[in-house]
This record gives sequence, C-alpha cells and structure tokens, in this order.
Amino acid sequence: MSFGRGIGSRGSSGDDFRSSGRVSEPLEPSALVHASELPEHTLEADLLRTFSKYGEIKEICMLPHLSQALIEFKDVESAKMIVENAKSESLTISGRRIKVNYSTSQHIVHRNEGMSTTVENKVLLFTVYKQDYPITVDVLHQICSPHGTVSRIAIFRKFHLHALVEFSRVEDAIRAKRNLNGADIYSGCCTIKVDYSVSQSVTVTRNDQESWDYENPQSCNASLLGQPEGRQPSLLKEPKVYRDQSHVQPQQPPMQAPMQHQPAHIGYGGLQQFSVLDSFHHPHANSQFLGHAADAPGIAGSVLMVYGLNGEVFNCQRLFNLLCLYGNVVSIKFLRSKEGSAMVQMGDPQAAERAIQNLNFARMFGQKLQLSQSKQTCLVETSRPRNLPDGSPSFIDFSASRNNRFTTPGLAAKNKIYPPFRTLQFWNCPPHCSDEDLRQMFAGCGCQLPEKIARFSNPKAAEKTIAGQVQWARDIDATEALVLANNCEVQAPGQKYPFAVRLSFAAKPIADGQWPASRDRSPFKEDAAGFNKGSGTSRGGRCDEF
Repeated sequence: MSFGRGIGSRGSSGDDFRSSGRVSEPLEPSALVHASELPEHTLEADLLRTFSKYGEIKEICMLPHLSQALIEFKDVESAKMIVENAKSESLTISGRRIKVNYSTSQHIVHRNEGMSTTVENKVLLFTVYKQDYPITVDVLHQICSPHGTVSRIAIFRKFHLHALVEFSRVEDAIRAKRNLNGADIYSGCCTIKVDYSVSQSVTVTRNDQESWDYENPQSCNASLLGQPEGRQPSLLKEPKVYRDQSHVQPQQPPMQAPMQHQPAHIGYGGLQQFSVLDSFHHPHANSQFLGHAADAPGIAGSVLMVYGLNGEVFNCQRLFNLLCLYGNVVSIKFLRSKEGSAMVQMGDPQAAERAIQNLNFARMFGQKLQLSQSKQTCLVETSRPRNLPDGSPSFIDFSASRNNRFTTPGLAAKNKIYPPFRTLQFWNCPPHCSDEDLRQMFAGCGCQLPEKIARFSNPKAAEKTIAGQVQWARDIDATEALVLANNCEVQAPGQKYPFAVRLSFAAKPIADGQWPASRDRSPFKEDAAGFNKGSGTSRGGRCDEF
C-alpha cells in the first residue's frame, strides 16, 4: 500500500515522518490527518473511539509496524478541530500522548497492486509483520471467530505473510477489522494489519494449514489435523520437535484458552515443554514453565539475543561452536535489522543462563560480546534465509546436530562449564595425530598457533582417539581458536568417516614440565575416561562418546 506523498515512503516530502528531526513548514489543512507515536497494540477501534468525537470518519489506515495511522474524515472542518485541540491539550490513547497533524496527502490511496480497497467487504486482507511464530489457518480462525462466522481462509506470501479471510456477513468483517487491525497475535510480535480485500470471495482447493473451507470441511479426503467430524479447527497445541526432523510443527489441539502457545525445548536428552499465555489485547504476557522447566532458575526463557558479533568472522556454525559448550543449541538466526546480532534458541533455560553467565562481555575478534534474554520463546524456521557475507545461510536449525553435547544426562554430566580461558581441552582427535598435525589443523582454520600442547597419557584410549590440552598466551586467542576450530572435521588415513575434533575451555593452564603419565592425576580424568569405552566409536572412525 502506498499513500501518495505521505507515510508510504520518504519520497519528495516525507513530512509525515515526524521522527526525521526536520522542521517542516505548516501543512495545508486537509481531511486526512496523520497520527504518530501510537502506543503498541493500538487497534482501529481505539482510534475510532478517540477521533470520532470530532466528526464522521470516512476511513482509517493502520500502520502498526510504524506505530502510525492515517485517519480520513468526511470533511476538513473535523480534521481542523482535532489538530487544533491537539495543540492546546494532550490527546491520549491508553494513557499515552500521541501526535496529530495534517497529512501531506489529501486522501488515502490504495496502491498495493490491487489487493485492498476502501469498500466494505466480507473478505478481509491480513498482513502480518514481525512474524516470530508460525501462522496457520488455525491461528487466524481463533482470532477471527469471536467477531463473526468465518467461511474460508487462504494464506499466501508476498513481501510479508498475507491471508484472505472470508466472513459469512459484511457486518462480521467490519467488526473483525475494527477489533483486530493493529493487534499483536502474540505479545510483541506477529502484528496484523487488516484491510478490505478487492476479492469478493476466497477460493479453497484443499483443507490444510495454508487454506481451509469451513463451510465444506470434507473438501479433502481426511482432515490434515485429524479432528473429529463436525469439529472446527482451533489452534496452537504445543509445537513438537522431533529428533529425526529439524523443524517445529504446530499441530491442532483441543479447544483451550485463547492465545495459548507452548513451544518445545530440547533438554538433557528429552523434551522439556513450557507454556506462555499471550494475549494480543494486552502488552504484557504472563509466562510459566511446565514440567522440568518449572523450577528453572534465573532467566525465564531459552532464546538469547547476542550482540557484538564481528560480521566478517561469525556465521551460524561458528556461533554454534562457541555456545554448544553451555548447552544444546536448537537454532541460530542472524538478524538483518541489526548488523552483528543474532538470536539463538538454546535447548533449555538453564543452558541460556549458563551462556550469559560465562560469555557476556567476552572479547573476541576486536569486539565485545553481549548476551541477554529475549522476550521470544522460540525461533521460527526461515524458509528462504538470506546469505551472510561468507555465503552461508543466516538461519540454521541445529536440533538434530551430532555436535550438541547435552543430548543425554550422561553426556551432559561430563561437560565442565568454564568461561573463556587461554587453555583449551581437545578430544576426539584421530589416533597417531602428532603435535604438528594439531598445529596444521589450527592454522588451516585461520587460528593463531598455540604455544603449548600437552596430551593425556592413556595408551588404551590413544588407540581410538587423542585427547589433551592446547594453550595460547591470551584468553582472547584461545577463544577465537575455539570459535574457528571447534568441531573441525579431520580425515584420518584408513578411516571412512572424519573425526570431529571437540574443544572446550579448561580450568587451569598447562603446567611446566612433563605432562603426568597417570590419567588419574589429570584434572580432567572424567573426560579422559570417556575414551576408554568400547562403545565410544560410531560411524567408523568417529568417536562421540564424550
């Protein structure tokens, strides 16, 4: 949608962008006024209540992603009255003062390739901004059905996610538009803009998560979500993470309280689930953890915001190399809107807390890392992620990665949690790997060469893998080496599969002199013991027992 010389773009005038800081000349009075600095979750109904006191309103165009709106009155005098009153007294919505002035345009013009119109219609066009959760026909049906009978829904994607929702009556569509336009489906995300569609009806060829004919529920052989006959789809049973799949699937639940969303979490070898009760009518959501996560200390969620990433070095895999030391990593997404930042979904809240405690303000690659808790509860898989500067995708799902180290209670217990330190522990190196081979591995990954290398003395374990420690002069050098070389695959002669070399931070520096010959004298004896198990080798030469 474009609005002439108004909000749609900065264009030749751009006077409607009050945040630009320019001092503009007084605008000519017109029937179209521009409201800015609207509070979050402002609905079309809120604007109707506030602005209809000054005259009859012809149309309202919400711009929820900009916290702005255009209100067109039937006559100029009504617009003059509210603009003059706004100068002398505060005009507020939900207790927050808003700004009101004339628009640079005379009328609201719909130019979004013929998708919407000003004419009241029983078919509504939904546009979803900040889509952080999957939006299916079930989600749209639940938020629309309180306002009238929904006949059909069809979802499609263009620049954003769009949906056509057909009501049985025009009156129902008008009521739904007023009460949903500008709302958040979930707290702080999935903001919806609602317009009248130019289409007079919605065509549905099959019933699935992208389209549904509620007047003909048997239009396909069987309901995709397995509902009993005569029961309408509702929404948002907890998404499930399957071990043999790398995506989150929302499925259809029994009827429950509106806006209940239960993302899944990968814990120590199982699924830990929690529920967040989000209301698109209120800016603050109440959240609680269920099951094992109920007693989770510290932060309330498992999604991290990571800032201060050097964009020339970091990608999803290298950020995984760093964070996998503190818990399972489910997925990583680099943000387009803020350079050098990413969102990371950890396997459970404890893992997120460990990452914050040990990595916040850590320095690497010329920048200082900052980690904090995100308000989101899970990351949604991006179907077509953009490419990062190195050509790798900006989103990767790691839920099925073999490099996650906390997949069972036994493996989780073997991981020792330390902050960045100049000494690294290494294991799962190929047998007969020399010190020079290790240096070449680090050099090939772009790391500075370590100053010291020491090995665990365990002849039996050395027949399968090599373990020990490497040390640099500074903590930052070791940290950068771990980011670049952790999980590096090394091919050994005569082995079908490569060895994935594991790295983690150590607690103490390498002592001067000969490394102890006895494994029991090593501060990492539990780690070294893991290599003496007959079940330690899988997939040929690859050992993942630790």
